[in-house]
Amino acid sequence: MLGAITGAVVIVTVLILLAARAVFGEKGREAVITVVPLRGEKRRLMRLIKALYWENRFKESRYRRLIILVSCGNRENDIAASELADELEDVEFMQRFAAEKYISEDTSGD
Repeated sequence: MLGAITGAVVIVTVLILLAARAVFGEKGREAVITVVPLRGEKRRLMRLIKALYWENRFKESRYRRLIILVSCGNRENDIAASELADELEDVEFMQRFAAEKYISEDTSGD
């Protein structure tokens, strides 16, 4: 029970920090990021990711967003999402700890 609560708190924190990073952008540009926590049934997740990808593909390049798939500890979902991210443009797979490191990087730029 405690592990589930801790996992939920970490995921919520990651989502909040990614949203804050999206508001401030990268290198002076506005960045739009969609975060997909990899929880639930694998088939539904893959359909969701593909739908987000195709919606993104038909937008103008300046309105496209980065889709980040964040691991939630389900090995089957992680493997499928990682393979899908390798195939699709603007889709990245991250382990939870890598996402936390990505968020904490200095984005103030030079």
